[in-house]
Amino acid sequence: MSSRLRTGVVVALGVAVVLAIGFVVIAFTAPVIASETSSSSSSGTTTTGVTLIEALGVSVLGIVVAPLVVALVVAACLLFRDRYPVLGPLAWIAAGGLALVGIAGLASVGIFILPVAIALLVAVALSRRDPVATA
Repeated sequence: MSSRLRTGVVVALGVAVVLAIGFVVIAFTAPVIASETSSSSSSGTTTTGVTLIEALGVSVLGIVVAPLVVALVVAACLLFRDRYPVLGPLAWIAAGGLALVGIAGLASVGIFILPVAIALLVAVALSRRDPVATA
């Protein structure tokens, strides 16, 4: 059996990995959390943005890297599913679990996790084997 993936699956996995890498980059570089500082001068309060890593520290790194790890696990599961059939359901579980985490955290980091999960669910759904045609 061939472990070659369909084009749609590869595209969906690629989108998921790019989105996950983007989340890591955003966590380190983009100001996503507003921080207000007040001073005694006449200027009042100043609103500045801090990155996710600056605001929450390295403890949030596991949450930030998790979508990338799950995307790579799902890709490996789909690639080796023909050799190890248990990897098909494992891909569904990993993608579905990430989707649940994204939904649960929608008010915070879930907005960055959910697109990765959706792309992974699309990849897993597109990777289903075609029924054997009988002629």
